[in-house]
Amino acid sequence: MSQLLKLATAICLAMGVAHAGVITVSATIPPAAATANGLFSSKSGVCTVDFNAGTAANGCGATYSSAPDGTGALSAGSIVQGSSSGVYAAPPGDTSFYLTVSPAASTSTYIDLAAAANYFGFFTGSLDDYNSAAFFFNGVPVDSFTGTDVNLIAFHEAPTGNQSQAAYVDFSTTGHELFNQVELISTSNAFETDNDAFGVVPEPAPLALLGLGALVLFAVRRQKRPHRDKARPSHACSRTESLRVMTRSRGYQSPSSRNFSLPTSGVDRLP
Repeated sequence: MSQLLKLATAICLAMGVAHAGVITVSATIPPAAATANGLFSSKSGVCTVDFNAGTAANGCGATYSSAPDGTGALSAGSIVQGSSSGVYAAPPGDTSFYLTVSPAASTSTYIDLAAAANYFGFFTGSLDDYNSAAFFFNGVPVDSFTGTDVNLIAFHEAPTGNQSQAAYVDFSTTGHELFNQVELISTSNAFETDNDAFGVVPEPAPLALLGLGALVLFAVRRQKRPHRDKARPSHACSRTESLRVMTRSRGYQSPSSRNFSLPTSGVDRLP
């Protein structure tokens, strides 16, 4: 593939991820080992809710509730420690308190933020396809993802509830999008998170670099303007597999009707 075509592919990807979210995985188990408190965000300037006091009380301006309007208390049994067979399972190595979302307590846990953010990170284990997260700004859907989305990135396989697997997941919006509410959803037992982190962080570097690439491509096209009669390659926007970065369209669907088409996009493995 020519350098120009590679760059064109990168720009097509950049155009496709505007106003979307990006999932990356900063650490996984195995092979990394968690401390007794689990894994933490590697992002600077974020605020972390660790649940270590056995409650969701925090200094991050994050209110945890079982009600969409943020006024209801968090359901009893939502902050737990250890594992209960068939009900919840602690992420590997984590012996501290953590959040569990399930019909046993509440199908949804809502996190309302006093300050809007573009980043949400969390330590999680034994992901399932019925786990999901949705993001809103003043009630307007921003983005969402499922346990399947995360597991394919972290472990390159569909989720099976494998209790030996865990990862610290970083979700960031792009295109200056912000959110001030997160809904964690699990329609069956269960979705466990610990060390939830919130904040405003720089846009992921690979996406920022694509913006620079757009300027380069524009300059190249200006130089080649006399040859505009040449047909552009029909596969200029073809997409190749990405191991670590996945983007989704901005549209949001209810948990029961979401049908994510996992893109096989990326610029890290272009031929």
